[in-house]
Amino acid sequence: MRRTLPIFLFLIANLHATVLKFENGLQEAHVAIDATEVVREFKFTNTGSKEIKIRNADAGCSCIAVEFLQSKSTYATGETGVMRVTFKIENFQGTVDKTVLIWLAGDPDEKPSSQATLRIHIP
Repeated sequence: MRRTLPIFLFLIANLHATVLKFENGLQEAHVAIDATEVVREFKFTNTGSKEIKIRNADAGCSCIAVEFLQSKSTYATGETGVMRVTFKIENFQGTVDKTVLIWLAGDPDEKPSSQATLRIHIP
């Protein structure tokens, strides 16, 4: 039992370790009064020990579009990528936080692996 507990804890920790690491997981934007959209790029790195495949990225709002540059979804260990987030201002006012959830292959639907947030300050 003494040997299995540390091994079990190590495996659990590795299962929940973030392998998609953003340089800046929170980006802020102050927009002009006549702006119609905000575009920000989130740079990330696969910090895990194996290749990852991005299965889905969703902000749960039709006001956000998410794309991965070069239409790439698979990243080798240590490889970097860029996620572009476009927010349509429409009828929003004040400070708005929009969080993009990212699921990797193998993630359960209710638990994404990572997230990035765009905070928009709208006059």
